[in-house]
Parts: sequence; structure tokens; C-alpha cells
Amino acid sequence: MWIFSGQSSKKADGAKKMFLWLKIKKQSLRCFHTIGHAIYIQIKKKIYKLIMKVQLTKQFDFEMAHALMNYDGHCKNIHGHSYKLYITIEGEPNSDETSSKCGMVMDFGDLKKIVYENIIDKYDHALVLNEKAVFENSLNTKLIRTSFQPTCENMLIYFYQILNDKLPHGVRLCKLRMYETATSYAELVL
Repeated sequence: MWIFSGQSSKKADGAKKMFLWLKIKKQSLRCFHTIGHAIYIQIKKKIYKLIMKVQLTKQFDFEMAHALMNYDGHCKNIHGHSYKLYITIEGEPNSDETSSKCGMVMDFGDLKKIVYENIIDKYDHALVLNEKAVFENSLNTKLIRTSFQPTCENMLIYFYQILNDKLPHGVRLCKLRMYETATSYAELVL
């Protein structure tokens, strides 16, 4: 406190405040360095987690027929395609060394089972039509009626809605791509 002796009361109060502020600031800087290091580690872990997200893609093939109601081209007629559906998921590899799935985002077999149960088994060798389209099923064919025009684009959106809730916790559906022909596809990127 000897620093402040001989100074006027206002100056002494101001100097005391400045001294205390500098003293506190110096301690804060030390704390900030320590806290800053802890924050850096936390940030580094978050960046590490982002970097460790891995995407997996599995291809599924199926045959499906459709017709586009009120379309002004050839696709207004019933016709079929050999579809190639690519499902891309994203997540962190399992780090539990006691798990049989250690190192995997998701077992390809589990993904295959989900896609087959919910899409392939249902749509393979089916005829898909808008529910408003007039069609008499005299051949007793596998007919699926949709509330939407069964275009490649709309089918992808619908498949996303089906699959999104079926994936395990921590696994995210991030892309669907479906080839309608060898040179034409639709892609839904999430």
C-alpha cells in the first residue's frame, strides 16, 4: 500500500483500483491459461469427433415398374426399371472393445436387413402407381399405391422417411442416391 501514499484521495482510489484490476487480471490470465487449455482440449475433442465421423454406403438392386399419372411423355405408360439404390449413413465407429461391433459405424449386415425389410422386399418386382391413377389389377400383380407421383425423386424422399427412424442411435442417414437408368439418377443429400 506504500505505492499510494502521498497521492490525493481520488488519485489514490483510482490507483488502488488499477492495481487491484491488474492483480486480478494477472490472476485471471493465469486462470485463463489453465481454463483456456481445458477449453482447447474440449474443443480438440469435439473437432476430433467431427473428424472421426465415417460414412458408409451400401448398394441395393431391385426391379420395379411404375407409371406417371398425367405425364406428357412415354413414362405415362407402365414401364419398369432396374433400380440401383445407394444408402449412405454416417456415424462414429464403435470404440467399445468388448462389443462385437467394435470399429464399426454399423454392421453392413444390419443395414442390409433394415433396407430389405422396409424397402427391397416390398418394392422389388412391384408396380407402383399414384392412388388416383385408374388401374384394374386383373393380373393380381404386386401393386403398391402411393399418395404421390412415383418419380425417382419422390421415391427417394419416401424411402428416407421410412428408413430415418429405423437406424440405431448415433447413426445418421446422410445421402440416398437411386439410379433409374444407367445414366440417370436422383440424389437426396441431407
